Amino acid sequence: MKNYPALIFFAVFALLLLTNCNNNENLILGQWEMELSVINGVKQDNEPALTWTVIKNGSFRQVMGFPHGTEELTGVWSIDENANTLLMVYTETQTEVLWAIVKLEGDLLEVTHTRPGFIVERRFKRIS
Repeated sequence: MKNYPALIFFAVFALLLLTNCNNNENLILGQWEMELSVINGVKQDNEPALTWTVIKNGSFRQVMGFPHGTEELTGVWSIDENANTLLMVYTETQTEVLWAIVKLEGDLLEVTHTRPGFIVERRFKRIS
């Protein structure tokens, strides 16, 4: 019976610790600029500039910079913590792209997308 205060303290501490943990959904929020793109093992030197803005409400904006201007697409995103994947569904095309999250730490995001005969690897840095 004398251990109740210690047990209550431990339970409260554990609850606070768990609620303050950063999961992938919180870590991915923000604006990301692509640093590297590799398609089928070949580094892409002429890829257009690509920025993802991932918003807490479950939406995202993708901006690609081309010599003639920019192209902006929007959509919704979700993360499957168990599979460690990021699903992006583009509003304009209803295209679904499933990215495997290779690394998501601090200001670094590395993802891969695989289809038969096609592998895309991308590395992003957080810019805001």
